[in-house]
Amino acid sequence: MSSVVIKKVETRKELDAFIQLHYDLYRGNPYDAPNLYSDELNTFRKDKNSAFDFCEGDYFLAYKDGKVVGRVAAIINHRYNKQWDRPAVRFGWLDLIDDIDVLRALLTTVEDYGRERGMKEIIGPLGFTDMDPEGMLTKGFEELGTMATGYNYAYYPELMKQMEGYEKDNDYVEYKLFVPKEGMPEKFKKIAEMIMQRYNLHTVKIKRSQIPGPDGYGKKVFDGFHQLLNNPLNVIVFNFVDMLSHAGTDVNVVRELADDEKSYRSVTASWFANSVLFDMIKWLAERKIPVMITTDHGTIKVDRALKMVGERDLNTNLRYKVGRSSMDYPAKEVFEIKNPDDAFLPKETMTQRFIFATKSDFFAYQNNFNQYVNLYKNTFQHGGISMEEMMIPFVILSPKNS
Repeated sequence: MSSVVIKKVETRKELDAFIQLHYDLYRGNPYDAPNLYSDELNTFRKDKNSAFDFCEGDYFLAYKDGKVVGRVAAIINHRYNKQWDRPAVRFGWLDLIDDIDVLRALLTTVEDYGRERGMKEIIGPLGFTDMDPEGMLTKGFEELGTMATGYNYAYYPELMKQMEGYEKDNDYVEYKLFVPKEGMPEKFKKIAEMIMQRYNLHTVKIKRSQIPGPDGYGKKVFDGFHQLLNNPLNVIVFNFVDMLSHAGTDVNVVRELADDEKSYRSVTASWFANSVLFDMIKWLAERKIPVMITTDHGTIKVDRALKMVGERDLNTNLRYKVGRSSMDYPAKEVFEIKNPDDAFLPKETMTQRFIFATKSDFFAYQNNFNQYVNLYKNTFQHGGISMEEMMIPFVILSPKNS
């Protein structure tokens, strides 16, 4: 029986092998949803991941017969250990073949790593912070993996049971909730009301006109921003670009200001230069706080209408439609999904299907067709299939000298 050799990752080629192992192990698995290579690389690079400001770590590969058969990260989060007075080394990004010798070799390496640095216990699977995948799947191997927890084969927990001195810390339970068409179930309403009362939460209904301005809610969020600095992550949604695209169908002035891609970007840039968002970014930069900016979808200028017929309860989006098989549309000019289960889309009825516009097309009903065309042609829409809509950009802003 050949022995397991553990090697510390020290070169870019070895780091590539560390990342590639997961793709190789799970190639063809319908339930694993792997991260993008570039995201993984930035996570593991010490000059890219801001977690290394308070963490230290190394990566290790397991070899057998000259082939990579396992990987693990050894991590010490000094901020966590100090806050909870818990001198612990973490093991994370654990992947391996079905071989207990490989697991023992990998975890022994992490144990030694922690022991050399004065750690008293080993915990995991955990990443650098709570923003990384954590935990090991023990049930639900036939469900699609999620970003929060990742996915692993059923033999992982079985191998862990054979590791002397290791015990389960707790169970994380994930739920998939389907909101009924008729509304939220009464039980969920009561739970929501109970939480609202316990934590003194309340919903503020505001109009778009109440957001901008010196006394608007946008300025109030900015003024109270210092109260959020103790949180590990804060998310703020700015809806201006969406408002601009939708306003273009209703307000002729907006349509004149942003009638093509160039003017659309110009209006957006003008708003940004004078926005609370820009003030926030400058304020955060002064305090050496990194910022990530992204969006939930892109947009595209539509100029060709596809005539269709459907039930009255069809959704209103111009780039995709959800309806029954009775929908009538030019099938050769759309991307259709007859069985939503195949694409992991919600399915409320047996005959439900999805159709998506491609290129710069949009859907218009046969009734009042010309009216729809005049109203929506040359406007910016989203929801269909195009590079502009589906490729989600993001930028990470790191303060200078941070």
